[in-house]
Amino acid sequence: MNAPNPEVREIPPNIQGKYDAWKNWASWWNAVHYTAGCGAAALSAISAANASAVKVEVGFLTRPESIGVATAAAICAFILTAIAPQKTAKSFVDAYRHLEKSMALYRLDPSVDAVSLAKAEAEGLDLLE
Repeated sequence: MNAPNPEVREIPPNIQGKYDAWKNWASWWNAVHYTAGCGAAALSAISAANASAVKVEVGFLTRPESIGVATAAAICAFILTAIAPQKTAKSFVDAYRHLEKSMALYRLDPSVDAVSLAKAEAEGLDLLE
């Protein structure tokens, strides 16, 4: 026969809100990373193909278009290197996973108090620095 299920405690709304926000920011920064990465690769390929085609006088982009494509590729590369969205996303993932672990313990273990949630939140903030 199964033992009775212990009472599941609710996570305080401020902690749940922080968890949700960090998880959303992690997703957002991952999306920025992949969008900028794919954009840089695609735009660089288009620019290179156009440059090769121009040599044989069959370029498919006008001069302003080719400048725009090259500029956009450089902007995407700048986002990837200077802003480092993948690093930022990893920080948010680490922070929300750390808080998630503490939340899971708090829900089911009566010996875990709300102070441990506050400590996990503070440690999560440290991970974001």
